[in-house]
Amino acid sequence: MGIYYTLGACQNNRAFFLATVPMRLLTTAVFWGQNWRAAALWEGIGALLTESGVGVRARRCAAGGRKEEENVVGCETLSRLIYPL
Repeated sequence: MGIYYTLGACQNNRAFFLATVPMRLLTTAVFWGQNWRAAALWEGIGALLTESGVGVRARRCAAGGRKEEENVVGCETLSRLIYPL
């Protein structure tokens, strides 16, 4: 699953990130019902962080009055954020 998130970030694919939120919340409910509390918390927190990240990005674009294309995080920038050394 992690490679999909990296690819989605390189492509600036917000629709992908938004589509993962309900599925991760569903996974949270299933894991919680099976007493897999740690996995449920991991998925739930990940879903909330993903949703909030997409929301923050949308608010920054709207507040700056810039088009989304001007705010694309390219793969090079993403690589520097993930692997700063």
